[in-house]
Amino acid sequence: MEEMKGRSENMGSFKPKSTDYLLRRAKVEEQMKRVLKIFFKNREITKEEYKNILKKAVPQVTSSDSPIISAKIRSLMTKFVRKRKGRRLKEDKSRLKQRKEFAEQQR
Repeated sequence: MEEMKGRSENMGSFKPKSTDYLLRRAKVEEQMKRVLKIFFKNREITKEEYKNILKKAVPQVTSSDSPIISAKIRSLMTKFVRKRKGRRLKEDKSRLKQRKEFAEQQR
């Protein structure tokens, strides 16, 4: 019983985010998803990369005070995709190098 009292008191201090923030977040997320779907369908990014890009980009744009402009969002998503693809290529090269070294050690 005491545990429930403690929980209800803590829940009273919870403040929901403003509706303006939530509406802005939903609008930003919708536009980003539209742009990222194109990259995903063209197989330029994987499902995990899609999720990670959204996870990082949505709060970044939502918290800024600048107006939501679809051209800016498209540009930002393109930059995120390029960055992620570059990182993936770098990881692939290092894995390939490790495999070669391992194969040489096995000889």
